[in-house]
Amino acid sequence: SGSDDISRVKYFNNLKPNLIHFDEKFKTQITQTMTESKAIMSQKFKYDKDAQNLDIAIGEILPFYDLANGLGNNMFVADSRIDSLKMPLTNIEKAFSAKNIVIDSNGKDMITNKTVGNIAKVPMKKGEKADIEKKMAIDYGLGLGKKRTIITNSALEWQSLHIKLKELGLDESVIADAMIVIATLGIPPELFSLDGSSSTFENQSKAVIHFVQSKIQRELNDFTNTINIRYGTKLTASMNHLPMFRELEKSKALSLKSITAGMKQMVDAEIFTKAEAKAEYLEWKSKL
Repeated sequence: SGSDDISRVKYFNNLKPNLIHFDEKFKTQITQTMTESKAIMSQKFKYDKDAQNLDIAIGEILPFYDLANGLGNNMFVADSRIDSLKMPLTNIEKAFSAKNIVIDSNGKDMITNKTVGNIAKVPMKKGEKADIEKKMAIDYGLGLGKKRTIITNSALEWQSLHIKLKELGLDESVIADAMIVIATLGIPPELFSLDGSSSTFENQSKAVIHFVQSKIQRELNDFTNTINIRYGTKLTASMNHLPMFRELEKSKALSLKSITAGMKQMVDAEIFTKAEAKAEYLEWKSKL
């Protein structure tokens, strides 16, 4: 059909999942005939109903999924990784809020009457409480011109209201929850320094290559395969132009030179036949 003709495609628009709305009448039952399949593909959903308010047919889109779709009543909807991260993300937010509150309240102290010997606490004299509060606010402290001594006729007892952040374990809580977020998104932990430590440059380089090959490349393959199936194109996705992969190709070339030299020596020494050497080489190459 005309919609499957790549020559008629001028551009693609990326739709935001949170702006896609399916009404209650939208159904995606299992199809057994072309007629049923076409009926589903002709169904429409609402996009950006508060602004553009567009009606778009399922057959006009190229769907991509981060997780498996079709597990619910709508085959065009998949679960979100973010949903599984609501609790750790909320924990991180609350930990930062708690730390902010503690830091803002730290440095405060309390002065009360003190028991002297067997004499019970005696209330401060009239006006002495106000005088002490005034001294604390104006004269007492660590700043320039401030005093570190309070002189009074009453027996007073000082108590610090300072809270040690380390004892609350907020930083450790944030790091633990952040590691959950990173792992869920498939990002290698070597690429982040959450506790102040850092991985070696070699480990970071290997982690980047593994991340690109195992996650980014798979997503790109899914992207190109979806277009190829729809339009009969032969698109491929490659990362070989990136500097990191150029270095990897150099390393493979050196390994190839080394293995072929070793195989030649084995054949010359009649340890391997040419057929055996070729078999060893092909097995080595398949593991690259």
